[in-house]
Amino acid sequence: MRFTCALLIGVLLGGCGQGHVVRNSEPLPREPALGLAIAVVRNGPRLAKIWPGYWTEGQPFAVGDSQSMIIYKPYGSVPPGYGAVPELTGYWVYRGVPPSLARSAADLHYDVGDTMVTAVRIDTSEAEALDLLFHEAFHVYQETQFGEGKRFTWGPGFRDTVPGTGQQERKLLRCATTAGDLDDVRRYASEYVRHRLYRMATEQDGIVQAEHLVERKEGSAQWVGMKMQGVVLGRTEPVVRQAIADLLDWEYPAQPVQMFADGLPFDHRQSLYATGAAIIELLSRLAPGPWQQTIAGGSPPFQVLEQALGDADLPRGTTTSEQDEVGGMAEWHRCGTNGV
Repeated sequence: MRFTCALLIGVLLGGCGQGHVVRNSEPLPREPALGLAIAVVRNGPRLAKIWPGYWTEGQPFAVGDSQSMIIYKPYGSVPPGYGAVPELTGYWVYRGVPPSLARSAADLHYDVGDTMVTAVRIDTSEAEALDLLFHEAFHVYQETQFGEGKRFTWGPGFRDTVPGTGQQERKLLRCATTAGDLDDVRRYASEYVRHRLYRMATEQDGIVQAEHLVERKEGSAQWVGMKMQGVVLGRTEPVVRQAIADLLDWEYPAQPVQMFADGLPFDHRQSLYATGAAIIELLSRLAPGPWQQTIAGGSPPFQVLEQALGDADLPRGTTTSEQDEVGGMAEWHRCGTNGV
């Protein structure tokens, strides 16, 4: 499942893979699906660096539009019902929309004969399709490469006590995400950890672990989708960070009936896509070593951040004066498009 964030299409950049070389100066094909597939393959080496072991060069995938479906599959047998794309080795075309993508914008296990690939359909925009492709394919990767996180149980009356993420937490996390100077990143991230530890100390362990679970699974997929989308669209790191930070301001529309998923109210669960992605963006700037492997091994992103900052001994509460000081600091920084 993906957190939807409408983003404008950018310039498709990069280098090419096998077969006919489509140079950066050459125009992309008019067919949206083929153009998008070529753009993804062009950027394969850069995409492979975002989460090591996930999107490897030569990664097969499929993308469709209203007229056709394109599979990039540089090895193995020819996908049944597909024909070769002239002059492009490894690209296969199906004229029409496969039934599974006529019903949904994504098929995580699309059968192409001798393997399964993640397939998406261009619906709202090419940018949305890219985010969807990388996000959902990451969930497939998680099925085999992510260890099981900590199990949790609920205490009595948990549904009446689940809080939302505090406004001050989101402000500090937003400031940390968008800060340009690493000292500022660390400063705001440390204050964010302090505030969240204080809130977590007042909650049932089941609530805390449920938040960790969603941030680890959905937050990582959200981050990967947005980072890889940015690579293919040629976006700068500050632009991608701003887009991640903007998700923290998103609010799930009010529903007539409260729904729960993973033990949390649906609106609170959805907000954890954003907090998880923002925390992982901080890890990409602050954490030493293979932090991706640590998360895949079962550690929640928040705990990895806490360890990276060396804040394990932070007090689990703050005084009113300290909270006021933090609020003034966030106001001073004026991060984000709307300030804080």
